[in-house]
Amino acid sequence: MMAIAEKKYKDMKAYWDFQRKLEYNRELLKKQVVNVQTKYNFHHPEMSPDEMFTLLWDKITQNDLETPPKTWVPQNDELKLWNELNQLPKPTGRPVVLRARKSNEEL
Repeated sequence: MMAIAEKKYKDMKAYWDFQRKLEYNRELLKKQVVNVQTKYNFHHPEMSPDEMFTLLWDKITQNDLETPPKTWVPQNDELKLWNELNQLPKPTGRPVVLRARKSNEEL
């Protein structure tokens, strides 16, 4: 997969920013559908998660779209910028806090 080249991005910045905004909102909605199903144990007997996503996505207007944070990197490599392709994925767990113990000599 190819990322968006710097020249290509700068030539059509508004287009690529909007495509990335759409992708951010798609990813966000997919996570929310999964979250509703797991957190609230909601499973519609006649509708798969993909169908539920499509139903909700079709109702979203341009005014409903959220702007992605500056640190967001799309999962789709084709919508990553030239400088985002080799970045590691963002950690999803809680941050680890390390605390030093007093040594036996100090006790």
